[in-house]
Amino acid sequence: MKIIFYKWSLIAVMIYTQIFANSCNNSSVDKSAKATGTIIWVKKLSADPENSGTVGYLLTEDQKVFAVTQKKILAFDNDGNKLWDREHWPLSPVSLRFNKIYFTSSEKKSQMQAVDFDNKILIEDFWMPEVVERSFLVLFEPVEKGLIAQVQYQPDPDTGPMGFVIYRIHDGALGTEWEINFNKQKSKVIPIINLDKNILVTNNIENAYVFDINGKGDNVKPLFEFPLPLGDRTMWLSSSKNGDLFWLGVENKETRLKATNTKGELLWEWKSGEADFSNFASPILPTIAASEIQYVITLKKLFAFKSGKKIWEIESDSVNFSNATALSDNTILVIMGSKLIQFNSEGKEIFKLDFGENIVTAPVIDENGQIYVASNGNIYAVK
Repeated sequence: MKIIFYKWSLIAVMIYTQIFANSCNNSSVDKSAKATGTIIWVKKLSADPENSGTVGYLLTEDQKVFAVTQKKILAFDNDGNKLWDREHWPLSPVSLRFNKIYFTSSEKKSQMQAVDFDNKILIEDFWMPEVVERSFLVLFEPVEKGLIAQVQYQPDPDTGPMGFVIYRIHDGALGTEWEINFNKQKSKVIPIINLDKNILVTNNIENAYVFDINGKGDNVKPLFEFPLPLGDRTMWLSSSKNGDLFWLGVENKETRLKATNTKGELLWEWKSGEADFSNFASPILPTIAASEIQYVITLKKLFAFKSGKKIWEIESDSVNFSNATALSDNTILVIMGSKLIQFNSEGKEIFKLDFGENIVTAPVIDENGQIYVASNGNIYAVK
């Protein structure tokens, strides 16, 4: 059971790597880059990589970039100068919101903390209820003076059934603003929050539940409840700014995508339809929703959709796709092994850059259009 619990924790953190590095509902950002694929600088992430742990993802704001490793947050300016580092609870999520960096205390798993960009502690004793020894944060979303969280329990067989709870809590409050318990259940896919629409979308093995994140009281009910559109084949969930939900999975060796509204009503659907697609059908990321285009990525293929229709696809005949971030101009930055490639909205290559070592993070971009990626040893800035 300990092995299962560890794997669940690691999977949760890996998914944060994809979804929450740039946004809280998909891997699209409201920034664009007119890059040429030139490396500006490369810096070592840490002088003591064993103590820091493997890098998971990057965050950027205010012309600074923050590398989140298994154990630390490392801060750099946009010239690559190391500013500071700070420990957090191993394999726990880190979020950048409201000009603060939120994380779980390295000393106490149930305590949220926050620092400003100069590493000054701003929050240090925010208690997170329900975070116990055999639990992990599936959802971690700071809001103004509070937190929305989903906590999954994975107890030993002798200690009782598993379950999960979602709640919103205010800083300094004795109780939660609202709380919903799902006893003897677990989520099929990682839940999301869409801050543009003020909704949280969670799920159990059979159903999806849409909640108002600003709900109040002990009797909060879902706004909408409906069966998972892909049933037990559902693997990923994401959302666009307008609130559309994208359910992604695999059936009969085909990639399946269903787009619904928040009521669960079908907007459009697609399946790859390729009989020999079995080795590449499993999506490696949730659907990435840019302003006009949605992207689906499997190990060997990148698909682009507009208005519910596939408009192009790209197949890799060598190195697998591993990560991506879409920009506000509908271009997409894609990681393939040691390479960073930018494609435009028509699937044409803008630039390709080879770093000579495997890149493990999704690309991020700052206010000046500077792009950052990282390997397990180095962080790169690209223009």
